[in-house]
Amino acid sequence: MNQKINKITEEIIKVETQIAKLQERLPALKKKRAGMENAEIIRVVRTANVSPDKLAAFIASISGGNSNSSANGEGEDKIIGDGERNEGEGIDNES
Repeated sequence: MNQKINKITEEIIKVETQIAKLQERLPALKKKRAGMENAEIIRVVRTANVSPDKLAAFIASISGGNSNSSANGEGEDKIIGDGERNEGEGIDNES
C-alpha cells in the first residue's frame, strides 16, 4: 500500500483513540463542574442569609415564572417588600 495512505491511516487511528479517551473523560469533567457550580450557588445563598421563601420568590421573579403556582393560579400568596405576604395574589415579580 502507498506509504502516504499508511501514514494517514495511522494518524486516523491515533486521533480516534484520543477522541475515545476524551469522550470517556468528558462526563466526569461535566459532573465535577456541576458539583462545583452547585457548591458555589449554596455558598452565595448562605452568605446572603436568604430564607427559602425569599429565594424561591427571587428565582421566580428572574425566571418570569411563579415557583408556587397552583393549577388555576388563584389563591397564591404575594411577596411584598421584605417578605410580607398578601394572601390571594400571585408572587410579586417586581420585588
